[in-house]
Amino acid sequence: MTNMQTDYDVKLCLQRLRGRGGFLPKGALRSVMENWSLMVEPMRAELELLAQNPEESRKHSGNLSLYALYLVAYFKEKSCVESLCKILLHDGEWLDAWLDTTVEEDLCRIMAALLDAKQLRVLVDSRDVWWLGRATALEAMFILVMRGEYDREA
Repeated sequence: MTNMQTDYDVKLCLQRLRGRGGFLPKGALRSVMENWSLMVEPMRAELELLAQNPEESRKHSGNLSLYALYLVAYFKEKSCVESLCKILLHDGEWLDAWLDTTVEEDLCRIMAALLDAKQLRVLVDSRDVWWLGRATALEAMFILVMRGEYDREA
């Protein structure tokens, strides 16, 4: 399934990404990447569901929200920035349970791909953001400095 032609193809791909079987759905991921223009809206909707109602997302989405997070970062999908920021406002214990160690380690790179320095600065300075979210935003700012996308003196 590399050329998605129908809503059925999109739904089937999303179903495979939701899977809880402990395996990497390579075919589904390849399909998403090859058909990103069709998949961006379902990925954005998944992150928004996670931001608005994490318990509902956890019950019905399986691994989809984690794949969505990585995919929107890969494609630098700026339409998902607001959802990511809302996710970081959730309770730290919930975030820790949702993010596994791998995602926690990658979160700074995900944030550097999606957020600009001004947005990261707001997260760093906000007391409403969980401490790990603030620390990760600071790491993301460092990545932007190293890439030459942000002047550290600013």
